[in-house]
Amino acid sequence: MVAEPKTFFTKQEYVALENAAEHKSEHINGQMYAMSGGSLNHAEIGGNAFASLHTQLRGRSCRPLNSDFRIEVLDTGATFYPDVSVACPPLELAPDDEYALTNPVVLIEVLSPSTETNDRISKWLHYQHIPSLRDYVLIAQDKVRIEHYARRDDGSWNFRVIENADGFIALDSIDCRLNAAEVYERVTFAEPGQPE
Repeated sequence: MVAEPKTFFTKQEYVALENAAEHKSEHINGQMYAMSGGSLNHAEIGGNAFASLHTQLRGRSCRPLNSDFRIEVLDTGATFYPDVSVACPPLELAPDDEYALTNPVVLIEVLSPSTETNDRISKWLHYQHIPSLRDYVLIAQDKVRIEHYARRDDGSWNFRVIENADGFIALDSIDCRLNAAEVYERVTFAEPGQPE
């Protein structure tokens, strides 16, 4: 008799498996989703955004984190690996996962064809349950386009889009800005009809 493959993982099972794994997986509603590698543009954009925030936050209390550190949404139990996050003191780690932050102030996702819908819908629905979150940024990798959701004092979200290389997004929560020219430095866009 062949055992059925395990399809539901408790939080504790996920953390144990993830801490021993060679590859990253996100955890949503008891399911584990393996993360695939990204394109050169994806890596470049994520690195540029991280580098920009790292430089701006040097000597200050908030710190940027790259995609190696998990974010856990306590209200929903989901765990993600955003491309860049920013944490401000006091840093709060998940009660049962010392490698997962629960109170990010800024989350940044670089959009990929295979993950764009997830970043725009599923992750965004979960991320809105993080009380500390003030800025959610989506960055396209096939053209200059940066989308910014900023949480207002009343809990609603303001939306802004930048589509030119001279534009910038103001991250007022951490007194920083993301300049499109810096975010897209060394990024080459594919010609229409060509693979990225």
